[in-house]
Amino acid sequence: MNSFEARLQRTALVCLLLCGCAPTSETPLDTTDDLSDAVEEVDLAPPPPSGTVRLEVGPVGMTPPVSVTYSVEMVDASGNSVGKVEGLTSKEDGSLTTELSCPPQAEGVLLDVHLLLDSVKLSRPLVEGDDFFNPCAKPGDCTRRLPCIDGRTETAKFDFYVARPEEDGMFDFGLQFGGMTCTLGVSCKDALLFVDGQRVRSHVVNFTCLGPASTALNLWMDDLTLDCDSGDITLDAATPKGNQTAVGPVDMWANYRGEEASGSKTKHYWSIALALSPTEHCTVKTRGTSSLTQFAEGVSPAFFRYPYMSVDALIHGDRCDDGLTTISDPLGFAYSEFATEGVCFGNHAEPNESGSDPIVSDTRCGR
Repeated sequence: MNSFEARLQRTALVCLLLCGCAPTSETPLDTTDDLSDAVEEVDLAPPPPSGTVRLEVGPVGMTPPVSVTYSVEMVDASGNSVGKVEGLTSKEDGSLTTELSCPPQAEGVLLDVHLLLDSVKLSRPLVEGDDFFNPCAKPGDCTRRLPCIDGRTETAKFDFYVARPEEDGMFDFGLQFGGMTCTLGVSCKDALLFVDGQRVRSHVVNFTCLGPASTALNLWMDDLTLDCDSGDITLDAATPKGNQTAVGPVDMWANYRGEEASGSKTKHYWSIALALSPTEHCTVKTRGTSSLTQFAEGVSPAFFRYPYMSVDALIHGDRCDDGLTTISDPLGFAYSEFATEGVCFGNHAEPNESGSDPIVSDTRCGR
C-alpha cells in the first residue's frame, strides 16, 4: 500500500469513528494502522496547583464593632506590582482572614506583601490624623516577605493596634490603644522640690496610663537622658521611690510611682521630677508605653506595629516655658517598626499583687 492509500484509509477511519459516516472506498480498511498522526491527543490532567498567600490580620485593639477596610499589594524583587486586591472588609474587631492566589508570573519567587489600611469606621467614618493614627498607611509600614510556591500556602500575619487621640479631661493629649490610654510629656512647676530648705522650680516628666479597673497594666519606660550645657547625664528611672541625690547640673530629683482609682479605671503613674541649676539648659528625652501582658526582656512584640510615646523637650533652669504646660502632643507618638524585633524599653514597672506600688526592674536594654 502506497502512502497515499494509507492516508486515505486513515482519513476514512477517522470519519467513521468521529462522524459516523461510511467510507467511500471499497478497499478494505486496514485498522491496524497507527492512527496517532490523525487523532490529536487531548490532555485531560488537571492544571498544576498555584501558590496561595493566606492573609491573617489580628484585632486592632478598638472596642467592637469596628469596620476596617484593607487592600493588599504583592510586589516582586524588582519593585514591580504583580497583583493588588482592594476593598477587603474586616470582622467586627478589625481582624481579617482571607486567601489570595499567587499570580502566574510570581510562582517560585519572593514577594513583598504590603498590607494597607484604607479606612476605619465606628458609628461614623474616622478621619485619619484627626480621629486615628494609621499603622499601615503606606507600603513598607506593614510588609511581610514570603515565597509563592506551587501547591503551597504561605501565611502573611499582621498585628497592630490602631491608636487614637483622646481628650478625657485628665490629659491635654492622651493616646488610646488596646483598651489603654496613656500620656507622656513634660510639665513645669515654679515650686516643687526642696533644695537648700526651700521649694524650687522643677520640671516633671509625667508618664501616666489608664486601664480597666480589674486589669493591671505593665508600664515600660526608658531612663531619662539629659543633654545639658555642662554635659550629658542619665537619670535611672528604676531607682527607688522618693528623693534622689544631686547629679551634675541636676540639684535634686525624685521618682514617683504607683496606682490609684480613677472612676471606673485604674491610673498607673511613673513620674520623675528634677530641679536644674538656674544657669543650666538641657534637652530631656525618654520613651514609654504600656501593655496588658509582659514584653519578653522589655522588647515589644516582633512584627507588631505597637504604639509608644516619646519626649524630646528643651528645659531651662531659670524659667518654666509656656509650651510645657501641655502634657503631651501627637508629635511625640510613634509605632514600632514592623520587623523581627520591636522597641526595647529600659525599665519595667509590673503589677504588684501585694500592694499598690509596682515592682520595678531593668530590662536587658537598661542594664
